Amino acid sequence: MDFLVSLLVDRLLRPLIERLRGRQADLRLSKGRVDCALKVISGSQRGLSSRWRHVSATMSPAQLELRGHWWRLFRRLAPVSVVAVRGPTRRPSGREFWSLAGGCRIVEIQTPTATLECAVLGHYLPGALEQLQAIDRDVLREIIG
Repeated sequence: MDFLVSLLVDRLLRPLIERLRGRQADLRLSKGRVDCALKVISGSQRGLSSRWRHVSATMSPAQLELRGHWWRLFRRLAPVSVVAVRGPTRRPSGREFWSLAGGCRIVEIQTPTATLECAVLGHYLPGALEQLQAIDRDVLREIIG
């Protein structure tokens, strides 16, 4: 009986919860913030490593202001200067599914000291990259595909 109740509640509440999460993410993006994951693939970047780090990023022209999530007590990380964004995007693969949602798209971000990968939920990527203003619209279309 508990299984049926759980299944029914899941079927009824999941769409509502997902819609609410989507609205919150849309509101954050309209304010220039996006939830993303970053990792270093070459070089070094203070506050980041070769493992995916989930953060809330405030994006402004050529700059990322990073904050850890609640389990990290909203700790502010060093800002990241963005030199370039490179595509094409890719989907998470293999082991990355343990850390990232399947709907994420990953792009490379070049900073003065490192090359990073940035994972953002797919439909938020164009808005996030526009906030950075690190690339023009033609290059954006090429990166996103």
